[in-house]
This record gives sequence, structure tokens and C-alpha cells, in this order.
Amino acid sequence: MKFSTFLAVGAALESAELLVAAAVIRRDNPTTTSWAEISEATTSMPAAALTAAQTTTSWATLSTANTDSPWVTLTTASPIPTKVDVDRRNVDVDRRNVDVDRRDVDVDRRNVDVDRRNVDVDRRNVDVDRRNVDVDRRVVDKVDRRNVDVDRRDVDVDRRDVDVDRRNVDVDRRVVDKVDRRNVDVDRRDVDVDRRVVDKVDRRNVDVDRRGNKVDRRNVDVDRRVC
Repeated sequence: MKFSTFLAVGAALESAELLVAAAVIRRDNPTTTSWAEISEATTSMPAAALTAAQTTTSWATLSTANTDSPWVTLTTASPIPTKVDVDRRNVDVDRRNVDVDRRDVDVDRRNVDVDRRNVDVDRRNVDVDRRNVDVDRRVVDKVDRRNVDVDRRDVDVDRRDVDVDRRNVDVDRRVVDKVDRRNVDVDRRDVDVDRRVVDKVDRRNVDVDRRGNKVDRRNVDVDRRVC
């Protein structure tokens, strides 16, 4: 019998000292020794005697001592534990719980996404600042274009004034032929009056005189009625 089988028998007897004592007693009187004597021998035998018995006992004696133990007894004496498999299944349950925790971590990541949306809001504010930077870039050519834009608005106002001046310029263009045509227009009115004097008759005065003549004619008519 192998040494591992011997250890299995010792485990079944639950005592290595009983095994050694049984081997020694069985070697001396294998047919008449009882379990009570084995127990008595192991309790009364000192440790030194047991050690001596273990060192002097041969493998052949141990083999013969264990030949009467059937394999069925050895098999039933050490059943295979099934509780380990149950614990492994419980470990699997714990892993599923770990997966649940990972789902909770995903919930936290969603909250992180909410924070990223807030970061996007801040980036929009950064874009507002970039627009201000663009305004500053317009000063690269040593012109404060922000003020220039304000001045351009004023220039637009001045252009409206320039338009008024252009109207004056249009009037001045009428002086190109050395004639103040604005005055010429006035003079033309006078010229029209003067034309009426072309025949050396002040027709304006003539009109006045005609009115006087009409008065005289009325008087003439009065005189005619008197006549």
C-alpha cells in the first residue's frame, strides 16, 4: 500500500498515534488485539516509545496492517465537500453586485456629463471673450477700430452733412461759368422784370399807371353821366 493510502487510513482513524500503535500491536499479535487494547496502549505509551515504534516499524508491516481496510470505508470516510461550489456560486452573486456598482458608476458619469454641459456654457462665455479679442485684433494696424467704428458712425452723420454740402456744391457748380446761378435765378426774375422795361417802359409802373387810368376812367364815366 502507498504512503498516501496510509495517510488516508490515518485520517479515517483521526489519530496518527492510534495508527502507529495499531501497527505495532498488530505486528506482535494481529489476531487477538482489540480496539480497547489499542486505545489503552496509546494512552499509556509515552511519546518516546511511540517515536521508537514509528522509527522501527517497517513499511511492510504498515502495509499488512492496512490490507484489511476496504476501499469503501476509505471513500465514505472522506466525502468530497460540496460547500466549496456553493461558496463559488455566492462569489458569482457578489460579482453581479459588483456589476450593479458599475452601473452606479455609470450614473455618476452621467452627472459628469451634466457638468460638461456646464463647461460648454462656460465656453460660450469664452467665445464672448474671443469676440472682444477680435476687437483688440483690429488694433493691430495701430488703429483702434472699435473707436473707428464709432467714428464711422459719426462719419455717417458727417456724410449726411456732406450731402447737405453737396447740395451746396451743386449750387456752387452753377457758379462755374462765373455766374452765381442762385443769384442768377433771382436776377432772372429781375431780368424778367427788366425785360418788361426793354421797350423803355416800366411796365410795373405802367400797371400802376393803368390802375390810375382806370380810376380816371371811372371818373370819366362819372363825368359822362354828368354830361
